[in-house]
Order: sequence, then C-alpha cells, then structure tokens
Amino acid sequence: MRKYLLKRLAFMILVLLGVGTITFVVSHVVPGSPVAMWVGPKPNQEQIDIAIKELGLDKPLWAQYLSYVGNLIQGDLGVSLRTHRNVSEELGRRWGATFELVTISMLIAMTLGIPIGIL
Repeated sequence: MRKYLLKRLAFMILVLLGVGTITFVVSHVVPGSPVAMWVGPKPNQEQIDIAIKELGLDKPLWAQYLSYVGNLIQGDLGVSLRTHRNVSEELGRRWGATFELVTISMLIAMTLGIPIGIL
C-alpha cells in the first residue's frame, strides 16, 4: 500500500509539473502581449518598460520558467493582468458563485440523469 501511494504521489507531481509547463508555454506562445493588458490603452514607453520589469519579462525565458515554477510550488498563482490583484484573491472572491453553479448543475443533472438512466 505504501509503495502504491508513493508511486501515485510521484505521478501527481509529474502531472502538476507537466500542466504547469504547458501553461507556461501556452502563455508565451499565444499572440498578444501581457504588457499591453497590464498598462492599458495608449501607454508611453516608460510605462511599457516598467511593466516589462514588473512582469519579469526582461529576464531570459529559463529564468522566467524557474521563477514561475518556484512561485507555483509556494502557492503563488501570480497577479491578474486585468485587475492587478492576486489570482488567489480573485479565485476566492468568485468561489461562492462557482460553487452555487456547480451545485445547481449537479442537482439538475442527477434529477434528469438518474431517471433517464433507469428508463
């Protein structure tokens, strides 16, 4: 049993690392600039330079990745480009509405799905 749990834990770590890596790659490959979202419309060059430094985009790609993974390990999901707040805070603020939607959806699915499955 212990061997099984250790094996599953190792796979979980690999999966989380894989998901984090894919997320990092996708965020750097998609068109558009996070700097543009950060500074808003019609920024001047000074604002762009400050945003690049704040977002850590002035560092090499490998340093950005290590910083990203290090922050994820510590539970830091970063800062929202839209609201400039911690992503953890944003998720916490929206938790209630999400839980409500999931609960109602599951109740509807079970109310319809179980009778239809029995038929």
